[in-house]
Amino acid sequence: MNLSNVVSIVPSSRRKDTASKLPFRVLAPDNFSSLDELISTSFINTDGIVLFLNVGSSIRLISKLLSSKAEDPAVICVDEGSNFVVSLIGGHSKKVSANGLTKFVANLLNATPVVTTASDVSKRPAPELFRGFKAEGEIKKLSLENKSLSDLTASTQLDWIVPPQLSITTDEKADLIVSDTARNNSHNGKVILRPKSLVVGVGLSTEASFEDLLELVVDTFEKFNLSVNSIDTMATIDKRANHESYLKLVDHFDATSVSVTAETLNQIEVPNPSDDVLSHVGTVSVAEAAAIYASQNNLVVTKHKTKNATVAIARKRKPKGTLNLVGIGPGSINQMTFSAVDTINHASVIVGFNDYIDYIDSLLDSNQVVERFKIGEEIQRVVRAIDYALNGHNVALVSSGDSGVFAMASLAFEELGKLNSIDKINIKVIPGITASLSAASLLGAPIGHDHVSLSLSDLHTDFALIKRRAQLASESDFVIALYNPRSKQRSRQFLEVLDIIKTHKPSSTLVGIVTDAYRNDQVVKVTTLSEIDENDVTMKTLLIIGNKETKLNGQFMVTPRGYKI
Repeated sequence: MNLSNVVSIVPSSRRKDTASKLPFRVLAPDNFSSLDELISTSFINTDGIVLFLNVGSSIRLISKLLSSKAEDPAVICVDEGSNFVVSLIGGHSKKVSANGLTKFVANLLNATPVVTTASDVSKRPAPELFRGFKAEGEIKKLSLENKSLSDLTASTQLDWIVPPQLSITTDEKADLIVSDTARNNSHNGKVILRPKSLVVGVGLSTEASFEDLLELVVDTFEKFNLSVNSIDTMATIDKRANHESYLKLVDHFDATSVSVTAETLNQIEVPNPSDDVLSHVGTVSVAEAAAIYASQNNLVVTKHKTKNATVAIARKRKPKGTLNLVGIGPGSINQMTFSAVDTINHASVIVGFNDYIDYIDSLLDSNQVVERFKIGEEIQRVVRAIDYALNGHNVALVSSGDSGVFAMASLAFEELGKLNSIDKINIKVIPGITASLSAASLLGAPIGHDHVSLSLSDLHTDFALIKRRAQLASESDFVIALYNPRSKQRSRQFLEVLDIIKTHKPSSTLVGIVTDAYRNDQVVKVTTLSEIDENDVTMKTLLIIGNKETKLNGQFMVTPRGYKI
């Protein structure tokens, strides 16, 4: 769910305050644009719209703009009292799901989400929600059958993955078939899942029109019985990559564009080289060579051409799985990055500690595999997430805070190293707000100068080393952020480290104690080293111990930057 292209629209300035609670650009009527015009423009140019209007007014304003389920943006509305958030259209839209957006906004406004899509209400399968595929065929029939996701079966007519929720069987028995073939007897009565498996190489003259290109692509796909819904990538020579007609073609098929230099294209062996093409653009092939280059595979359709354009088609290899190491911040949805939200929305599989899954529950839907683990099962989480990724799936392994700070990222890389699997999957680290930053923001500016982060958990680190590091940080008068300070089974370590710090820092040193930052049970307290009450400290607490310059400014704890301005 790419929230970067979502806007909030308010009828008057009176509702701007509420709209400003959401992380979207707020639009309101003014001397230049009416409410009607704002909605019309946003309907064309955005992926999602949050209307701060009642349902009736919202429907009347958007009804004349409706085009198709595939093209319309997600639209939701928020009532006058911000008590309800209603999903209007685009419930299962690929770019921004209105149902997901409804739950996201309701969470931020502490409102009730209203979602009426049959699959969501009745928990029926929703084939259009399978990540990485476009569903065709008997979708309505399947959704009306009294089957759960775990009852559904799938087959694949390609060397390709199937959604991880489904068990694999033969075409004859399958409820869903993964195929990029347009028509096949085995498709009858089935739901067809179109994978993003095909690459179209495009050669074009400067005179080529969008209509020329579109007709050639459609005719070629029809001739060779391939589905245009499986187009993933368009590729061409860099000299034509910004051609208006080519860009319109890429946009029409919602494809990724790849541009290639003539030098690179000329190094690729093709079945139909052309001296005429060489004389015009400096390579013997554009369409065939570009398709081979972008797919890293062989052609399934050699070049077909008209007067002004040429196309060739290649099929991609089975994609690598992706392991996304996602930091979800301190726990509140509005403290998450758009990138984290988008990654979670696009993942087929979500893996995490029970509490972390609870924090992001409003972002999830029934077509995602969600695996929950107990505290202490970090290795099991990592192994399970890697296993899914090695099997080709898009996985989000979630951590609170930032996954690279006392969390799952380093553990995942260690395990991948043991398995010699670093190069077998795609790996992405999605940053999040770590505990020291979220706690610091609630305290003021306590880490405005040099600081050290230190975890007191001795599960993976020798406690003698922890104490040595605490001593050196204290002697150097660093501001110290203490992670994992104390648990029911581990309280002695906190007191020992505290004694070490007290040896090297004055008893009057300010200490910020923050528990459950940005969560419902948040507690923020400022005290001193001499007055710390260990009962205020739990496993969910982050302590920030100041340096000799740290002062109180009103109720705020501030460490100067250490230089004059």
